[in-house]
Order: sequence, then C-alpha cells, then structure tokens
Amino acid sequence: MRYLFIQKNEYYFRIEKMCETLEVSRSGYYDWLKREDSERTKSNQKLYERIRFLFEEHEGRSGYLRIHQDLRSEGLTVSKNRIHRRMRIMGLKADGKRSFRPVITDSKHKLPVAPNFLNQDFQSSDLDKIWLSDITYIPVAGKWVYLFAIKDLFN
Repeated sequence: MRYLFIQKNEYYFRIEKMCETLEVSRSGYYDWLKREDSERTKSNQKLYERIRFLFEEHEGRSGYLRIHQDLRSEGLTVSKNRIHRRMRIMGLKADGKRSFRPVITDSKHKLPVAPNFLNQDFQSSDLDKIWLSDITYIPVAGKWVYLFAIKDLFN
C-alpha cells in the first residue's frame, strides 16, 4: 500500500521524501516497481474487469449474489465473499430500486364492502349459476399484461 501511494503521488512530491516519511527504502520502492504482478493480482485484475462488465450489463441493479451466480455460470470458481469485497473496493453498490408493482387494493376508500353471497359454499348444482373471477398482473418483456380468469363453479 505504501509503494502504491508513492507511485500515485510521485508527480506531486519527491520520491525520496515520501520514502522517508512512510519509512520505506528507496531501493525497496524501485524493486517493487520492477516486480511483476503476482498471480493473485492478475487474477484480481481479471475479476475486477469481469465484475464491472456484469455490473454495467445489469445496469447497476445486480448485487454481489447475482454477479456471483453469473460468474459461476461462466465456470469461474469464486466465493461470494471475495466478490463482495471486490465490489466494495471498487465502489460498486447495487441500485435497490425495485421494478414497478401495480397495487390493486385501495383500502382507504369509503365504498361498502361487497356482500359475501357464497359463505364459503363453493358448490353449484346448476350451470351458469355461480361464477368466480380474478385478475392478476404478469410481467412480460418489461411490461405488465393482465390475466383475467372466469370460472363457472358448476364444473
């Protein structure tokens, strides 16, 4: 970390002064500059790139669990904690906004409650005597479609 600080600030301060202040030798700093990245560092760099790509592909809505799933499906063996740490270091945080869910119940109205004609008796002896219906919303291709079902209790 100290060497990295020196590298990032070498245009603002003298290297010799930073090494002295941070209590590291100049030769150690220059050795660090020449050193090749470790396998772990290379692996982390690839992981950073992949995480950023997946995060942007999901428009910032995916957290570490979803990205972990995606990486596992690509054949990468990475722990959830490692992805979580990397995302925190990268400053990536999933946008918690949920997609729109339609609300169909308005309990604050002043209308009377509909009478219960069936009283839990869901048997019908005649055709076209008792009908049930329901409506639901189904998300399809990013939009909402309505499903309205009607059932005759006779059958």
